[in-house]
Amino acid sequence: PDLASYLEAERARLDQLYTLDVSQYKSPLDTPEESQWGISVFRHDNSAGLRLRWLPVSHGINDDNRQYFSENELKLSEFTFEWDVRNERLRLHEWQLYSMRSYIPYDLLTGGISGRFSVSMREQYDASLEADSAAAIEGAIGFTHSWHPAIDTYLLIGGGLGHDGDHGYAYGFPELGVIARLARNYKTHVNLQRVWQQRHADIPHNALEIVQAKHWSDWALLMRYENRWNTRQRDEQFALELRRYY
Repeated sequence: PDLASYLEAERARLDQLYTLDVSQYKSPLDTPEESQWGISVFRHDNSAGLRLRWLPVSHGINDDNRQYFSENELKLSEFTFEWDVRNERLRLHEWQLYSMRSYIPYDLLTGGISGRFSVSMREQYDASLEADSAAAIEGAIGFTHSWHPAIDTYLLIGGGLGHDGDHGYAYGFPELGVIARLARNYKTHVNLQRVWQQRHADIPHNALEIVQAKHWSDWALLMRYENRWNTRQRDEQFALELRRYY
């Protein structure tokens, strides 16, 4: 009986020592639903109103991506319509035909390239920071560094081709960003660009975007601040969005 008890205790000890613990591993099966809509209120320098957004597939960079193996985005045919209350105008604000992002933290052994690519109809800016809808194909490539399991920093170099209905143009930009996955399902995303030659602008402009998100299982609340400036003008915008996943 003593030997049997010893062997049983040793087996239990070895089972505990060599058991694989997967409780902290990521599972893409636990990601939010892959369709969503959102309604937001916004205030611009000379306009204010409502935006209604619909994404049939799949998710954005500001969604809860903790169960993916890295921060990423995949959007197929996302529409955003805008009602400008001051000017009483309804228009298509943005159409993301295709958008992908992948911010894979770089590792000396395994490497890891980060980047993004999109095909869209969206606002682009001239030297006076006047916005106009333009068709654009845009891409960027670079690296991501993970300073902490919850904090990623990325640096990309990119460019694009655009057409505003009158003229075609090429533009370029470096891009620096920070993504922080915080406690209690909060997420912060800060992105900074310096853009050259967009809509034939003779001077570059800077673009800062800060998004603070709070996620629940099927809902999210996002606060967005955008600031564009150059040596001549400044343009600011605030928005608050309620997002539903289904």
